[in-house]
Amino acid sequence: MGTVEEALKCPVCQDIFTDPVTLPCGHDFCLTCIQAVWETDVSHNGPFFCPECQIFLPSDLTLEINTSLQNKVKDFTANQPSAAELQSTTSNRTTKSSSTIHCDHCIETPTVAIRTCLTCDASLCQAHALLHQQRSALREHTVVEVTGDPLSLKCREHRDELKLFCMEERVPVCCLCVLVGMHKNHKASQLHEACDDFKKSAADFRERVSDKYSRIRFVLNGDERLMMQIIDAEETYMTEWLEAQKAIMEAQIKEIDNLRASSKSLLQETNDLQFLQQITAQNLCDPLDLAPVQEVDRDLCDPEKLRTVERLVDDLSVALAQHFPRMWSYLSSPALDSSTAHPKLEISQDQKKVYWRRQPVDEASESSAI
Repeated sequence: MGTVEEALKCPVCQDIFTDPVTLPCGHDFCLTCIQAVWETDVSHNGPFFCPECQIFLPSDLTLEINTSLQNKVKDFTANQPSAAELQSTTSNRTTKSSSTIHCDHCIETPTVAIRTCLTCDASLCQAHALLHQQRSALREHTVVEVTGDPLSLKCREHRDELKLFCMEERVPVCCLCVLVGMHKNHKASQLHEACDDFKKSAADFRERVSDKYSRIRFVLNGDERLMMQIIDAEETYMTEWLEAQKAIMEAQIKEIDNLRASSKSLLQETNDLQFLQQITAQNLCDPLDLAPVQEVDRDLCDPEKLRTVERLVDDLSVALAQHFPRMWSYLSSPALDSSTAHPKLEISQDQKKVYWRRQPVDEASESSAI
C-alpha cells in the first residue's frame, strides 16, 4: 500500500494527486500545484518548466487531466477511512500548494525550492542544491529540507547555526553560545554525536525495559501455573475421593438388595423345619455388618485453600493497578509554558499544543498546528 501511495503523490505538495496532469517530460503534478509553481494561468504565455527535471516546456502547452492516473487515484481513495479525512487532506494540500517556497537564486523564472541552506539563509531549487554539493566552497554549508523560516533553525541570540548540543542543559546551541554566550564552559558535543548517543541510550533503555517486562511475564506465568496446579490438585483429589465413596455405597446397596431378595423368598416358606434350616445356613440370624456411610469431610475440601489462592491473585491485581497509573503519570504530556516559548510560537489554552504563526506574502495572518 505504501508503494502505491508514493506513486500517487504530487512532488510539489507531497500529497495524493488532485486533478493530475502529465507534462511532456513525463512528470505528473496536481493541476493547482503546477499552476501555483508557474504563478500563471495556463492560458497565459510561458515560459513553462518542469519543477522536477527543470526543462523548459512549449509556451503553447495546454494542460489536460490524466484520466488514467485520476482513475487510479479514485480507486485508491475509495479504500481510505472516511470522506471527512479525505476532505481534510484536500484542504491541507491546497494550503501547501498556495504556500510554495521558491528558489532565491532563480530570479527570472520562479522555481520550486526543495532545500534550504542555513549558511546562506537561502532556499534552493534542485539545480542550485546540486550546485551546493558540487562546489568545494559550498560543500560544507548546512543544507536541510526546505523551510520558509530558516531563522527558526538558528540560534535566537547569535543567529548562527545550531551545530552543537549542550550536554548540561540538553539543548542545541551554536558555537558562540559555548564560547561567549549563556552556555560558556558548558560541556558540548556535535549534534550528530549527541543524536547517536541519545539513540544508543534509548536503545539500551528499551532493551532493559523489554528484559524487565520479559522477567515480569515469566514470573506471572509461573505464578499462574502454580495457582492452577493447586486448584487442579484440589479438584482431582476430591473427585477421586468422592468416586471411591460412591463405589463403596453402591456395593453396600447391592448387598442390601441381595439380602432383601433372600429374606423375601424365605418368608414365603411354610415348612417350619425348612425355614429354620435355611435361616441358619444363610446366617440370617446374625446382625448385618455394613460399613457405616461416611459423610463428606469438609476438611478434605477446605474452601479456605481456594480463597487463599483467590486472595493472592487479588493482591497481585491491586499491586499492578496501583503501579501502572503512577508509571503513566510520569509519561504524561508536560504542560507548556507560554512565557518561555519562541516569539513565533503560541501555546494552546490546555498547554498541550504549540502553534507556529507566520506572515505570508500578502501579510494575512495564518497559523499552522504542530
